[in-house]
Amino acid sequence: MNYKKIWIRVFALMLVLSLLSGCNILGKDEEPPAEEPTQATDEGEDTTVTTEKSDETTKKPDNTTKPNPDDKNDTPTPPANDKIKIACAGDSLTYGNGFTDRAYPIVLQELLGNGYEVRNFGAGGRTATEGLSDDVRPDRSYNMTQKYRDSIAYAADIAVICLGTNDCFECDLTTDAGKQAYINGMKNLIAAYRAAGAKHVYACLPPYGSQATLNAQVGTILVPLVRQVVQECNTKLIDLYTVVQQNPSLLQTDGIHLTAEGYAAMANAVYQTISKQSGGSVTPSGSLTVTDKNTVQDIYSFVEKFDE
Repeated sequence: MNYKKIWIRVFALMLVLSLLSGCNILGKDEEPPAEEPTQATDEGEDTTVTTEKSDETTKKPDNTTKPNPDDKNDTPTPPANDKIKIACAGDSLTYGNGFTDRAYPIVLQELLGNGYEVRNFGAGGRTATEGLSDDVRPDRSYNMTQKYRDSIAYAADIAVICLGTNDCFECDLTTDAGKQAYINGMKNLIAAYRAAGAKHVYACLPPYGSQATLNAQVGTILVPLVRQVVQECNTKLIDLYTVVQQNPSLLQTDGIHLTAEGYAAMANAVYQTISKQSGGSVTPSGSLTVTDKNTVQDIYSFVEKFDE
């Protein structure tokens, strides 16, 4: 009997089991955290605390300069630790005016599945340009909103920023000062999400719009500005402009907001870009990474060669 071979097999098996156990793929349940004492309640009383309220679907698209129901100061609920968190920051095109129950972050969640948690931090009528305030919205700039503060506190792994449509209405992007103000606002947002822990930050080319004033600026001015920001910040680009430009039927009758199919097309573009550019680099905790799999294979290869 070759005791040397037996001991090597036992040693290799122990290494494999140790690695698999450390990656938590053997089905071993973690011990639940100790419950904190709670105040006594009457029998049958519901003690569940809900921090988010579902938004009713808007039947008609809101004008970008009118108050929208997306200004509620909802505090995001922390997700499970094993999910990749995605924060979708933007204006009404992110919030989903006209079809809030099918906004692009909702569809993106469906596309990505349970390994991800996607949160919608869209705030209608807001701009990337900083320091804007008016009677309709004292917090016209996105970085002045509660949604922005919530999105930073969310500490997402991935941030997707889609802002600029309202800058075309609220700012004069035909001037050098207006262009630089937009660029500075986008750069500050990207830096803020990175500082909050985002490993990947995406800047979107805002969707094409058929409204005359909007169309005159988005394609000729805004798109080049976003590309400049992406290059100077060494971040990543998602092209939503071309998606809608190639199929204007995705627009609602206001020529600004999208249909349910349009928001789904936005979600698909975001999904495709994230999948190609960050695939595997942000891994949910507890999963077996490619490096771990290679290590297991190396151990088995070692044993097989020893037996030859």
